[in-house]
Amino acid sequence: MSIDAGTNLLLKSDLSSSIVSKSQNIPKNPKLEGLSASVAMSILDRLQQNPKVLIKNPAEVQRKIRQIILDGYNKLLVISDFDYTLSRYRDDKNEKCLTTHAIFDVCTAQKSPALAKKLQDLAKKYRDDKNEKCLTTHAIFDVCTAQKSPALAKKLQDLAKKYLPIEFDPHMSMEEKTPYMDDWWRISHKYIVEEKFTLEDIEGFVAKAKILLRDAAVEFVRSVEAHNVPLILFSAGIGNIIEIILKRNLGHVPATLHLISNMMGFDENNVCASFSEPLIHTFCKNSSVITGERPFFHHVRNRSNVILLGDSLGDVAMDVGIESEGTALKIGYLNFNFEQLMEKYLEVYDIVLVDNQSMEVPLEIFRFCGFVHSQSETHLNDYFNADVITEKTQTTDDELVSSPAANVIA
Repeated sequence: MSIDAGTNLLLKSDLSSSIVSKSQNIPKNPKLEGLSASVAMSILDRLQQNPKVLIKNPAEVQRKIRQIILDGYNKLLVISDFDYTLSRYRDDKNEKCLTTHAIFDVCTAQKSPALAKKLQDLAKKYRDDKNEKCLTTHAIFDVCTAQKSPALAKKLQDLAKKYLPIEFDPHMSMEEKTPYMDDWWRISHKYIVEEKFTLEDIEGFVAKAKILLRDAAVEFVRSVEAHNVPLILFSAGIGNIIEIILKRNLGHVPATLHLISNMMGFDENNVCASFSEPLIHTFCKNSSVITGERPFFHHVRNRSNVILLGDSLGDVAMDVGIESEGTALKIGYLNFNFEQLMEKYLEVYDIVLVDNQSMEVPLEIFRFCGFVHSQSETHLNDYFNADVITEKTQTTDDELVSSPAANVIA
């Protein structure tokens, strides 16, 4: 059971009976179910052949993929983190990329050396030698502000060194980590506001920052938008920077994208004067905590299936608060500390992508969500005959993993 399962159970207890009754009224189509099973089996087979993909429970993953494909796009919701999930952790030269907060650690050095220094000092407190290359979600300021404000860059980098090992400590619970994350984010935001950056400054930082989207990330976001599936971008980073990055890469912010993040507030002179509340850090990224988002989640309540993408242990709880969640497929990017974190990631994520800088796995799964329902009756008959369909729809989850199926994926 994932770490958010207990919370979800409590949140959904009053809805369970209505969900069951609704599902019982949905007419079954044996051919669609059979094709969904075969597609899911083929996807699982391809995943297991990928050396960067780890799956602890193949039968459960296949069951989830099968159900999501069977229900199609109209029942689907995509929830994703941004930093080091939608964006790359390393570039093609194997050099570390930045996060939305890291801009301030580097790019402020010239404008505010004191701020750069404070941010770097704050980061050092919680970072050990094994994590020295790892940046926080404030990393765009940690790195890209170095010339403009070296002191700010230093302070932010020191903050990351202090708190990052706590964020990824497999021996601490989320409850134990939360007060440290609160401190980290609030202090960082305070330092940034004190520097009185303008919107023009921020845009300049982003232009210089090495924040790269993962391979196939643009295709993934465009595909989600094209199929009118809501994409909830749940980020503990800085939302203004995410919007700038999306516009630079896609030309616009997708209409189906709903951004929940820390937003910088600018005054009449376009100077950063505040950050939005409530504060969003790694371990409070869900609608049950951020009450202002509940109307949106209520609006998409009929989308009962979720594809969740994250890179931290806190990201697995981003679906907490979904009113009528049915099937949640959770895909986690494990970017570093592989041996230390592997077991924990496999416990909470259905699929773990190890040192993988691509969005190809979630893109492939997403694209096939509409495959089954796009087939005509003639095509369905070509894939299966009635006897085969009946046999397939009566197999158990364990049998589905090992049973033969037509490879419908080219």
